[in-house]
Parts: sequence; C-alpha cells; structure tokens
Amino acid sequence: MLLVHLVWLFTPCQALADNFLPRTNAKAKEAGQIFRALLLAIGDNRTPPDFRVVRGKSSLFDIALYVPKHHRVMIEEEFYDLAHSLPGSAAPQALALILGHELAHFYRNHPWAIEFGKAFAERQREPTEPPGPVAGQASADVAERRRIEADADYFGGFYSFLAGYQPLSVAGEVFDAIYRHYNFDKTLPAYEHLQYRKAAAQEAGLRLQRLLPLFEVGVHLTLVRDYHNAARVFERIGADFPGPEMWNNAAVALSNESFQWATESGPAFVYPLELDPDTRLAAGGGRGGATAAAGERREELLLQAKGHLEQAIRISPSYTTAILNLACVLDLSGDPQLALEKSREVLAMPSHGGSDHVRRQAHLIAGIAAAHLGNREEARQAFLAARALGSLHAEENLAALSIPEGGSAHVSPPEKVRKRLQPEMVGGVNVADVRLADLLADSSSKVLGRWEADDEQPELRIVAAMKGPAQATLVLRGQAPKRSALIFLTAPPDALGRTGRGLMVGQSVQQVEEHYGSPVAVMPTQRGTFQVYEDRYREMPVGLLVRIDGKQAVRDWVVYRIEE
Repeated sequence: MLLVHLVWLFTPCQALADNFLPRTNAKAKEAGQIFRALLLAIGDNRTPPDFRVVRGKSSLFDIALYVPKHHRVMIEEEFYDLAHSLPGSAAPQALALILGHELAHFYRNHPWAIEFGKAFAERQREPTEPPGPVAGQASADVAERRRIEADADYFGGFYSFLAGYQPLSVAGEVFDAIYRHYNFDKTLPAYEHLQYRKAAAQEAGLRLQRLLPLFEVGVHLTLVRDYHNAARVFERIGADFPGPEMWNNAAVALSNESFQWATESGPAFVYPLELDPDTRLAAGGGRGGATAAAGERREELLLQAKGHLEQAIRISPSYTTAILNLACVLDLSGDPQLALEKSREVLAMPSHGGSDHVRRQAHLIAGIAAAHLGNREEARQAFLAARALGSLHAEENLAALSIPEGGSAHVSPPEKVRKRLQPEMVGGVNVADVRLADLLADSSSKVLGRWEADDEQPELRIVAAMKGPAQATLVLRGQAPKRSALIFLTAPPDALGRTGRGLMVGQSVQQVEEHYGSPVAVMPTQRGTFQVYEDRYREMPVGLLVRIDGKQAVRDWVVYRIEE
C-alpha cells in the first residue's frame, strides 16, 4: 500500500462499492498497459491480481490499493489525472511508481492492506471507538511499515526498470504532488510524514542506482559469452537483492559455461537456456576435451547452477523460468526423467500463467529429455509443439533428433546472410574512440564492483564513466600483462540516436537485418529477444547487442569492443 486511507471497518462488500471505468476507456487502457508490462517484467507464474481504475474519487481509499480478499489492485481516476498534470513525460513513470509498488507488496507477501488501512484511518474513528495501540507498539508498527514501504519501493523500482520505466527518478515530485493534492494532515499520529516517505524512496533509488548498472553488465557479459564472470556478477547482486532473477541468471551463466567442458557425444540439441545456438552439447567442442578433469569441472558447474536455481525457486515457487532452467540442468546432469517431470509441471500450470514463450521453452526441454530417455516419438511431438508456438530452435532439435544412434553430433544450421561489422555508435559516440586509459583516469568514473583474485578466479573490476550522452562500462579481467578489457557503451533509449548504419529505436527486426544481416546468436526472453552481432575489426572483437521488444521492434542497443 502506497498511501491508503480506509474506513475503520473494511468489509468485502465495501471493496466493490466504487464504480470502475470500463476497460475500454482510454485512461484504463493506458494504466492497464503499464500494469501488464510490470507483470511481464516480474515473470511470476502466480495468478496476478485483477486491475481496475475507480471512476473519479474512491469513497474507500486514496490513490491505490491492493485488496487481498478480491485479489485486485485499484487506482483512482483522480490519481491518474494528477499524474498527467505533472510536467514533461512524468505520467507513465508516476503510474509505474504506484503500480510497481502495489505489485511488490503482493509478490513480496507483505501483510499490509487491512492492518495499514486501520492505522491510516485513525482520523475516522469516533471517540467511542476502541483506542489505538500503545505508544511502544505504535512506534514498532511505524518502523515496520517504513521497512515494508522501502522494500516495496526497491523491488517495485527494479521491476519497473525491467519493464522500461524509471519511476524512482520522479518519486520526489510525485510524492510532493500527492501530499499537496490530497491535503494529508501532518498532525495525524498514524500519518507517514512526507520527508520520511521521500527519504525512503530516495534510499531505494540510491540502492537501485548501484545495482542496476551491475545487473546490466551481468546481462551483457552473458550475451558476449563471458559466462564465468557473468555468474560472479549475478551472485554478488543476489547477496544484496534477494530476488529469484539473480540466482536464475547466475545459474544460466554457469550452465552455459559447463558446455565449454563437455565430453559427451550424441545429438547436439539446443537447450532453451542457451544464448549461442552454436554452443552445443557436442564432442570435442569445449576446453577440456575428453579428460576426467573436464568432466569433473562440468559436474561442479552444473551442481552450482542447480543450487542457484533451487534458491530461486525457494524464493518464488512458481517462477517458471527457473523451473525450466532447472529442468535443463537436470538433463545435462544425467537425470532426464526428473527434467521431463519438471517440464510437465510447467505445462500443467494454469493457462493464465503460461505465455507462448514459457510453453515453447517447456516443450523444448521436454523433447530433449524424452529423447535422452529413448522416447523419440514423444520428443518429436514436443519439438513440433514448440515449433508451432514459434520456437527459434525447434527445427534444429528436430534435425538433431533425426540423427541415427551413434551418428554425427553436428547439425549444420541453415545458411544465413551475414554482413561485416565495424565498431558502432551509441549517442553519437563510437566505441572505437573510447580509450581505456581515459576511462581509468576520468575523475568522474566510479567502481561498480571489484572481485579479488583467488586460486581459481582472476581479479575482476567493473568501472563506469560518462562519455557525452553515453555511459562507458569497462570490465577488466585479470592483471597486467595478461589483462583483457571489455568496453560496453549504453544510453537510455531517447539518447541512443542512431548507429552508423541508421539503426534507430522502434525499427523492425526486418530493418535490423537489412542493416546488419543475420545475427550470430539470438537469446529469447519472456519480453522479446536479444540479437547478437559480432566480428573482428583490426584483430579486435567488436559487437552490437540489439534488444527486440515483444512487438518485434528495437527497444535499445549496446555496442562493445574487446581488447585481448
């Protein structure tokens, strides 16, 4: 609950007393679109709350409310109008702030609505009604409420960021407008003072400012196949931000790293967790060859991945992404029967939680597990189901399935048209022009994270600095003279400008491929895909990571170069 005033005796019938705007109303449609984007970013398979906009001013609450009894999130039309009265383009951010906050309460299992409603309703009591809590208890309640509100700001802000919003950037402005418009009485004993509410949001914002750039680096390291260091980054974040995504992402990185140590031969199936379609379970393709040490290293990586995924599922038992990735890890670890059971578990979940993306991923791993159990017809049907849902890898897995037992493990992918890639631009800054020494000497640069070397892992340092409208993030791996460096350039969508070949935000996938040809790799996600382009320029790897949204349009891009 963000700022809720309920009547003293809150009953189920009262929750339905207000009139709602029709779902076809323009205001309800805009707010609903933001609400659905947040749900997609959260990616939890639990039944999401219903969402409605109350017509005008609610008679029961101010601003927004989640009602557990009716499993519904509501906001007032009056607040919607207030958000749209804010200057600039703050309205979507303000709506995401409130809705992300309410959803965080639900997904974080906060015990808030009625209890806090009573606390906020002190002003509505008659003198004959029971007195409030004693002073010590009231103080404890206020402290707990502040903790929960800050927690909701933090998690709501993170998921809003994943959905493409920056709500905490306008939190102070929104709270000022709310407290002024609703004329909240600062003398109320149960009232949360404006300065405390703004301070909590500011603290959440500062924490996210430290976390989000590191999270993005972890994603980018995964995309450029530096799986080992990607896992280190996500494990570090997971220690501070106890969300299932971090443990899931660390596990995916470790699982991909395990392919480097593969010693098996057989049909080269493409697992749903893979980034690079050319990274397959095939003989002789990894670092370790057929040595016992390679097998032990792979087993160790998969065991770590399994532990991380189990942690993610403990945090969010219906987190389908982690369940399916666990199925992949179980199959890779030699337990296809349990992998098949996990994939069937996801397919049996209620249809409201299973998007096409989830179902096609579940069919893919079900098919792989069935093939490893010797059930080739069941595997074929699973791959056909994945193909019907638009899977990028179903065709390759069908081809792998057709290989006779003991046959070649390699399946040649279809011939693709690729174009040579040169260093590219973000915000008018070319990644080839960013000098390593300048970044390290920049007085405004800040260290996002540092990992000391140990017996098994090299030193890792991540530094960020602004280069005009772009942020340059430097990933230093190891120590001189064997140190390698990876430089990423990023920017908000409205500051990206265009690439050297004319790529812009909003262009279609077809336009991307007209500019750059077929990508060298594609990574599907619940919210779209990443297309990876990489080439060598003057003996230096350079690349372009294009993020495609659910409408098959360019959301943003990242450029990079690697100094080896």
